[in-house]
Amino acid sequence: MKNSGPNIVWFITDDTDFSMLHFTGGNVLTPNMDRVAAEGVVCTRFHAQTPVCTPSRFNYLTGLYAGNAPNIGRQFPEDEPYAITWNTVIEPPTPTFGSVFRAAGYTTGFVGKCHTGPSRTSFNAFRYNENDNPSDQAVREKLRKDYDGMRDYLRSTGFDYAEAVAWGNTDNRPLKALQYHNLEWHVGAALDFIDRNRRRPFALHLALTTIHGPCHMESIDSDGLACEYGFLDARPDVSAWMPPRSTIYPRLQKAGIARNHRTAGAMWMDDAFGAVMKKLEELGLYDNTIIICSTDHNILDGKATCCQGGVHIPFAMKWAGAIKSGSTCEAFVQNVDLLPTLCGALDVRPPAGIDGIDRWKQISGAAGEDREDLFFEFGYCRAVRTGKWKYIALRYPRKLLDDMQAGRVEKAYDHIGRFDMTLQIKRYPHFWDQDQLYDLAGDPGEQKNLAGDPQHAGILKGMQARLKKYLDRIGRPFDLADQPFLRTDAFRELAARTAADTAVYQSDWWKKGAY
Repeated sequence: MKNSGPNIVWFITDDTDFSMLHFTGGNVLTPNMDRVAAEGVVCTRFHAQTPVCTPSRFNYLTGLYAGNAPNIGRQFPEDEPYAITWNTVIEPPTPTFGSVFRAAGYTTGFVGKCHTGPSRTSFNAFRYNENDNPSDQAVREKLRKDYDGMRDYLRSTGFDYAEAVAWGNTDNRPLKALQYHNLEWHVGAALDFIDRNRRRPFALHLALTTIHGPCHMESIDSDGLACEYGFLDARPDVSAWMPPRSTIYPRLQKAGIARNHRTAGAMWMDDAFGAVMKKLEELGLYDNTIIICSTDHNILDGKATCCQGGVHIPFAMKWAGAIKSGSTCEAFVQNVDLLPTLCGALDVRPPAGIDGIDRWKQISGAAGEDREDLFFEFGYCRAVRTGKWKYIALRYPRKLLDDMQAGRVEKAYDHIGRFDMTLQIKRYPHFWDQDQLYDLAGDPGEQKNLAGDPQHAGILKGMQARLKKYLDRIGRPFDLADQPFLRTDAFRELAARTAADTAVYQSDWWKKGAY
């Protein structure tokens, strides 16, 4: 049987900034991703709807806004705003990339990072000590049972094949001994999936765990045996397609590029992409495969904020004969649009009631209307962008306001109702303003809040109206009425205390010469 295609291979990386890819201006070596960009289209105004891993991946896979995740409504009182964090779970029978294309006749595969599933303890309620030995028989059995549950979950969301699965961030695995990236493990599974399905159309979602921590150099220098369920018997042999990890440092040195978490991780993940691309070429499937390079969110300038530095992200896509080589798409595109766009490109019926819009005409260079605006949400913030204007609203639920006003807390709650997740607070002087209006043409870094300027009162009102249409669509409370306490000196003092205790972003792996 001949593979009639076109196939889909969708790469997604983790925590990737524009400086981490060569085709978007980074001083790194990413020739394989550069090739996808050169042979296809680069979307210069591609955005995530949410600025952290879990909800962004939910957006991509379902075409839904994070606030429309079925489980969100069960987490918060009906009369209070919800907070989007790492709390959006894909619950069957919610349609997904996997189930939609499986119904269209594709064999669907999931390899790599999930992070949109239930808690690990939901499978077997196992408990681990971080210093447990993965080689211990009892520990191995628990890890394997959990892993089988992960694969079963992914199959229940529409994927025929689920292997080399990482449940979440590698540095959050329950055992320290397993907290190492292992890209060869993921590549081996991806190559296996493609080989198995070489004679029929397939759709592969390959989600690498990089560029998120832990420190890439420590992982590259490891023995390559750690994986989600314990230790492999041997490092996967992918040498026919992927350069040995031992060549990463010499290649960086030869190119005159400093070795650090960012540069080593970028090259390693590009090698992984290149291995899959080489396999497609070997099988004669490369030109008949849609290849997508994407990431979940930005990081260095705004992770965990609705600012552009969190939601504006790199994106490239190629499909020989359908997308012009070396083209650029300057239209607004958002990650919720990817599923309906692929459906539009391949004449597949998209799920009913999704929030994403088919952008195939714009991406393929045909004439088409632009998106008027984009909607964002994270924590207790909501935002909208149209043209050069960006509006961000922060509104706390009643309990958090009462806690701060009554003096029951010594610091201001951050945007997700905690005191420790203001990752980028020092980059944004108006982080705590309840209404923020920015002119991105003149102020791309969102440093000057125009919301209080009488000359921009009309624009502010118009942007609030744009935001309200999205709030009404989701149908959960988010009152844009003024919260007077947020304009008081008392609140500013609480906010200053939170800021004083919070680094821009300082995890252990970040400190190890990462950037």
